[in-house]
Amino acid sequence: MALRLLPLAHEYEMIPLKEKCEKVLVGSLRKSPTAPKASKGPPAYKHRKDNAPEMLLKCIKSADAGFSKPLLEECVRIFSNPDIPLKDLKASTEISDQVKARIYENRMDNTSNKMSKLAHELERERSEKEKLRTQLNDRVTTVTKSRMSRMTRFGSDPSLDKPSNQIMSNVPPVHHPHPHRQSKPLGQGRDMPRFRTK
Repeated sequence: MALRLLPLAHEYEMIPLKEKCEKVLVGSLRKSPTAPKASKGPPAYKHRKDNAPEMLLKCIKSADAGFSKPLLEECVRIFSNPDIPLKDLKASTEISDQVKARIYENRMDNTSNKMSKLAHELERERSEKEKLRTQLNDRVTTVTKSRMSRMTRFGSDPSLDKPSNQIMSNVPPVHHPHPHRQSKPLGQGRDMPRFRTK
């Protein structure tokens, strides 16, 4: 009902009725899904997957005919969704070329903004990847230099070939008894005391 009343309310300058129709139609668009659905029509076109939502097409026709700025703004915003096909919009002769041009321009602007955001995200990821690669290369270089320095330092002095040599050199030697030296039995080599016998 509001779809038919809106152009008439504009034609006869019935401002309160026009505003009420705009409010009803805008609310209906915001509640309805924006995903494309098969529109009603002849059997040959009933199951087409490239149809725009039927309610959206009717609303934009009514907004164009009734010079309704709020309803037109809402329709243009919804048509900015790249998932909504434009085939029915292009084929419609009831929608002015000015409205179609505005929708196409808005769609292109949205696509351009998305591409810019995607390019920015890709550049940020590339920068982070290069940063991580640089950090990894620096770490490998540092570890390699450290190993080469240790090898050079230990190879220049035989005593440093094995760090344990320095520790063992400070330990005093342990003296073991000679294996061929035998201790004399007790009583040999000296005079034993003699006891008197009564």
